Amino acid sequence: MWFLFFKLFEVSDVVLKDSQRDVGARNCRNLCAVYYNKSPGFELVHGLLDRLMQLLEVPLDQSGSKGYFLKPCEGSFLIMHKYFDILLLKL
Repeated sequence: MWFLFFKLFEVSDVVLKDSQRDVGARNCRNLCAVYYNKSPGFELVHGLLDRLMQLLEVPLDQSGSKGYFLKPCEGSFLIMHKYFDILLLKL
């Protein structure tokens, strides 16, 4: 019996050269979330995003004044044609 279920969540820090900083470098944190299964799991990734933003105290704001929101985009291959940009505005 083969199982296709796969979840991957990773957070990593990357140090980048930055001549504008007094130490000559800056820290950049990256987050990756992958969900793979026979059925779509958009709600799992969306729930992870909501929880992460809640922990960071960034509000969900569809009006676009501050916080973050999801903007539908063109895409033909992701989770049953659900493809979004995550926009973070003034905090």
